[in-house]
Amino acid sequence: TRLVFDPMRNESSPLRRANSYSTIQSSGLFRCTVSSALLSGFGIIFGGGLSSFLAAAHCHARFPTIEQVQNAGATLYSTSTIADRVDVFISHSWSAGRWGKFFALCLFFNLELAIKCSFAMWSLLAIALVGMFGVAGLGGNVCVFPCLVCLPVATFFVVFIFGQDLTGARWSMSLWVDKLCIHQTDLELKAKQIAALPVFVAHASRML
Repeated sequence: TRLVFDPMRNESSPLRRANSYSTIQSSGLFRCTVSSALLSGFGIIFGGGLSSFLAAAHCHARFPTIEQVQNAGATLYSTSTIADRVDVFISHSWSAGRWGKFFALCLFFNLELAIKCSFAMWSLLAIALVGMFGVAGLGGNVCVFPCLVCLPVATFFVVFIFGQDLTGARWSMSLWVDKLCIHQTDLELKAKQIAALPVFVAHASRML
């Protein structure tokens, strides 16, 4: 099927009208979330299937009812808040694996903080060791390897994976992601939000 661009059709689209954004924003369709909510449970929201969806909403029913599924959708949706714009619009493939997305987002959000924290740890321990043993006393000292290698490396990985939780998302960018910012179980609301996607993208500072 060949797609034909029709400028008249785009002009008449509700999403192209000057007041479309204000209408969408005032109706609460445009939402945002933070990195701590997105990466909660090691990014379980990106897991495939109903079980991951329910687990992300802290519902562990083995045989969930329709009401429990709807409540799970409402719980996840409540982690987002109404926004007028977002810093990052996150686009992802639903068929891609959960762990790949989780580590990619950790790389984006936490890498810089992890490097700074590990360097700060190394500096503090180095100063402490020099103060205790002197520079000459560090040669062959059994404390050097665990203090100047193991602890900084451990600090890096802890902050890399849990940085969004350690900071309480105080410096988190505002994020848009479909799993949390579109209501997954209210089909009428979901249809409205999907139709408004061009407006969401236009009011994001960057896309990831």
